[in-house]
Amino acid sequence: MTIKNNPYRRLGRLFHHARNHQNLSLFKISRETGISVSQLFSLEEARMTFYEDHPQEAIGLAQTYAQHLEVDAHALIHEIALANDIKQSDPPIPTFLLKKTD
Repeated sequence: MTIKNNPYRRLGRLFHHARNHQNLSLFKISRETGISVSQLFSLEEARMTFYEDHPQEAIGLAQTYAQHLEVDAHALIHEIALANDIKQSDPPIPTFLLKKTD
């Protein structure tokens, strides 16, 4: 499987580049999100065993990491979830799109 066809690798590269672009360390993100440094590293390095051994947890962590970095990773996360036969709920509607009812 090439990088182009590997959603795990593409997601990992997206996370890595976004984090570096924002000058954030894995340690800082770990403190802010509660995700361990080793789990963040596994996501960025596309460690297949991490996804295979803990598919549901890995998907949840990837969603949290994407939200923290403010990157649109929904399509890649969805592709990985489908590959691991994990059912996902639809992403929440951004607050700014919701109508206020006062």
